Amino acid sequence: MKAENAPNFKIIQFIYASLILGILVALYFTADLNNINIDIDISTFKYMLPALFVVVVLLSNFLFKKTMSSIKRTDSLFEKLTKYQSANLMRGAPLEGFSFFAIFSQSNTSNYLIFIGLAIVVMLINFPSKSKFENLVNLNMEEQARLKDM
Repeated sequence: MKAENAPNFKIIQFIYASLILGILVALYFTADLNNINIDIDISTFKYMLPALFVVVVLLSNFLFKKTMSSIKRTDSLFEKLTKYQSANLMRGAPLEGFSFFAIFSQSNTSNYLIFIGLAIVVMLINFPSKSKFENLVNLNMEEQARLKDM
């Protein structure tokens, strides 16, 4: 497969960035940042949100690792990139879903911006890059050369 037939690596980054942008747009339109309520009320969300955050981070990492383990050395570069893209979507989607839930919780109970911020930080730490892809996937010399052209 020629380098021009392989998917552009920027598409993977664009899709992942769209997940983060979706959170920020939803937060912008729903949160009243001028009227932040620091009072912590006793509610279900007070205990559920921190526990759910931990579960979602663990779940997203599990899904990522499970999908990455399906990459075989004999797969083509296109297949490896496609599976890497899927793995990143499986890592980011639960965090995005959690963030939307946190935005809903924040607008109905009290301030949970910290959890939304933590989810975004986790997503930024895990932002896909060529170097991360190369470190996670065994590429032969030809594939490494083609990846540099993308």
